[in-house]
Amino acid sequence: MPITLIFRQEFIQSRITDAALKTVVDTEIKKANIVPVIQDGGILLATPVIFSAIDTNIKYIATKGKISRTLTISIDETGKKFLKSTADLEGYTLQIKRGNTTLKKLKITN
Repeated sequence: MPITLIFRQEFIQSRITDAALKTVVDTEIKKANIVPVIQDGGILLATPVIFSAIDTNIKYIATKGKISRTLTISIDETGKKFLKSTADLEGYTLQIKRGNTTLKKLKITN
């Protein structure tokens, strides 16, 4: 019997304009247990949380001293959140930001 993958609504990335949904997503990020896992090609954001939406307005910035790298998030069909990067980001701090507000800071370790 063939397996059918269903593309679930929460995996669609978009620019959220609804203020109430932005608040919900920001709160989910702040409360979520997120572990950045170094993998080939970037960082997997491991979390058991299924976010209400993925907002492309949110920025993912890896910093180390004066070095800053903005990363792009991608979501696969299983809902895994991945930040693409060819740089070695071990020892960097990952900031998840909306505008000038930092929602979460995570240390990237191997």
